[in-house]
Amino acid sequence: MAHFRRRKLIVAGALLLFVGAFAAYVFWPRPDELARWKAQMRARGEKFSLAEVAPKFSQEKLDWAKQLQPVVNGILTHPVPPGAVDMMISATPGYAVPAWQRPFANETAKTNHTWEALEEQLARSADAIHQLHELLRNIPAGSPADYSDAVKLGSSINLVALRKAAQSLSLATLNDLHRGSLPSALTNLHTLIALTRALEEGGLLVDQMIRVAIAGLGVAATWEVLQAPGCDDAQLAGLDAAWSQDQLVKRMALTFEIERAWASELYQYARTNQGGLSPIFGGPSGGAGQVFKDKVYTPLWQKAWSKQDELLYHRAMQPIGEGIRDAVTNRSWQRLRSPSSGTGSSLVAPLNLSRSSCRSSSAKCPWTIWLAGRCCTPSIPTAPSRSTRRAKTAATTMVSATMSCGRKRACRRG
Repeated sequence: MAHFRRRKLIVAGALLLFVGAFAAYVFWPRPDELARWKAQMRARGEKFSLAEVAPKFSQEKLDWAKQLQPVVNGILTHPVPPGAVDMMISATPGYAVPAWQRPFANETAKTNHTWEALEEQLARSADAIHQLHELLRNIPAGSPADYSDAVKLGSSINLVALRKAAQSLSLATLNDLHRGSLPSALTNLHTLIALTRALEEGGLLVDQMIRVAIAGLGVAATWEVLQAPGCDDAQLAGLDAAWSQDQLVKRMALTFEIERAWASELYQYARTNQGGLSPIFGGPSGGAGQVFKDKVYTPLWQKAWSKQDELLYHRAMQPIGEGIRDAVTNRSWQRLRSPSSGTGSSLVAPLNLSRSSCRSSSAKCPWTIWLAGRCCTPSIPTAPSRSTRRAKTAATTMVSATMSCGRKRACRRG
């Protein structure tokens, strides 16, 4: 019996010692590594607040954005839905068949919608398409989103409407080419290119991703137009000038700064708000799960490792931002190399670099905090990586389109 009591006392003592050590770890004052890192980065010119980097809000741009959806709703999508006609279809390696030369507008295993059906559909949408042309003829400057409140921040333009508008304009361009109406096709194409600038001053990553997607449609439609006979030098120069106004990768550098500042302010909100990020992302509703989250996990995270999580995020994001800026400055995607190892793209595996640095310094990043960081922020930097790679592809294709315009102009001059 005495032996059993001694074992219980030993277990209880060990448990109390563990609780005491953990409490000391949580509440013992230690240097603020996040503040020190931010101070070092600020000395290099980095900015971490939305007030410093966010574009200026424009009520005129917001009013303009509100007009877009009702206009796009007037464009019919039946029988040929938007995006149904594939462009630049490869026939053999290195060669493609213009979509407007195919016998059917949309031919699948179940449908073979004729060009006549598409022409009728677009004729019934003529008023809406004309309104879209007028709306995109003069896009106001500024941002339709108000960046003063990080918690309520979001895109202020209907992204679904933008996508439908882009797809409808590409369909209209193909239909005009099939009818042999090059001037009308060029009008629709220029409107499609202008649509890529609707979100130019949108600071969020999703805004720039939609721009990249719209630019991809515009490049494909440009290729289709270049296959049509009759383009004169002035028309080719107009296309070249229209594309030269789009700076996708350059804008991505500012988007990186805005997204990082937004995340930094959300971390601060979660660190000081009683419910953490629950008002934004939600969580367990009622029951023991919510009680544990509100009374145990959230206060513990706020006190023990919220700053370490944010520091892990910033260290993982920094190579991405530096890589984008380097690409803008030097116009070379080959320079996007890992700054720490010299191999591999810094846009592909930024988290691996950050986690490796955590593993190599247990004093600065204890395993408990490193594990929490992995669980809480495992994939935040990967979306900018994907979007930047898409911007790279679109920008490269846009360069090809402008070069094609220039080549065609040179051929015309003989």
